[in-house]
Amino acid sequence: MRLLFAALIVSCIASAAHAQQFPNRPIRMVVGFSAGGGPDITARLVAPKLAAILGQQVVIDNRPGAGGSIAEDIVAKAAPDGYTVLACSNSLSISPFLYEKLPYDPVRDLAPIHMLAISAQVLVVQPVFAAKSVSELIALAKSNPAKFTFASSGNGAGSHLAGELFKLLTATELVHVPYKGGGQGVTAVIAGETHMMFAPIAAAIPHVRGGRLRALAVTTSQRTAAARDIPTMQEAGVPRYEAFPWYALLVPARTPKPIRDALEKATKEVIAQQDTRERMLSLGLDASDIGSVEFSRFLKVEMNRWQEVVRKAALRPS
Repeated sequence: MRLLFAALIVSCIASAAHAQQFPNRPIRMVVGFSAGGGPDITARLVAPKLAAILGQQVVIDNRPGAGGSIAEDIVAKAAPDGYTVLACSNSLSISPFLYEKLPYDPVRDLAPIHMLAISAQVLVVQPVFAAKSVSELIALAKSNPAKFTFASSGNGAGSHLAGELFKLLTATELVHVPYKGGGQGVTAVIAGETHMMFAPIAAAIPHVRGGRLRALAVTTSQRTAAARDIPTMQEAGVPRYEAFPWYALLVPARTPKPIRDALEKATKEVIAQQDTRERMLSLGLDASDIGSVEFSRFLKVEMNRWQEVVRKAALRPS
């Protein structure tokens, strides 16, 4: 017992000493998606600001594939020393239910640091579409089962899941039409190829402002600063509806708490900077003040929500 107690003391002292020196070399930020997407843009916005606060370079390492799970696996199995950080999206809460077997557990193997931003999606239709509101759309869809289509950026993507959640909560039958990206889906709605889309707000708002699309509701529980005039889906008559992309930082689960605390403190400082928040807003993002404790609870709620949607809709990755 004495030997075990002594070993624990030595381990704690070593961890504390290591944390006091952190960071003393560059940090790798692994992004599970290609350059130019929401997770990558957010990571590249935050990384240099983190570097300035921490005094070490933060290097972006794009590892796209399998809906972000390749990057998530890399970080889950990395040395728990704070030098490998995951910049992920809400795919973290979806992948465990889309893929039959993942080589890691998002809750067990990864530790939340801080949420970076939330990106509302917006339900858009053509200006000439018969429904002028969400309630009118629901009534129209119920009276015409499987007649109306919704575009997405691919099977299992956030825009797809947003549509599936809408179907479940409103008891409507809409036909999913996947595209290769959010931009193509928005273009399809403008061209009349599909009737609607739960589109990324940054991609859709210019067309809404230009009169080429009509916005019916945003998918967040609160109105987004990027378009305060558009009601939420809950305000528009769909209780409990909430579906949006989010971006966050996590590290391997066994990373010592002092190091996690240092990363969280630095991230919080970055998010608090006015120019960070303004830049995020210009990209259609709402900066998030959700720290590690609240994010951990949020992640479990998200996973419960999407597990049910994926199961009931019998979804499979593209």
